[in-house]
Amino acid sequence: MVIDATEPEDGTIRGSLREQLKQHGLVASTMNNLQQGMRKRADLK
Repeated sequence: MVIDATEPEDGTIRGSLREQLKQHGLVASTMNNLQQGMRKRADLK
């Protein structure tokens, strides 16, 4: 995971990091959902 330390509109690096962590969390949960879906499909066969 790459953390970009450029300053966002509000001028705080911490705000930028918080946004990136939020986005990374969304990506992680999406990957988990995909993996669970694949497992369910495999179980049905």
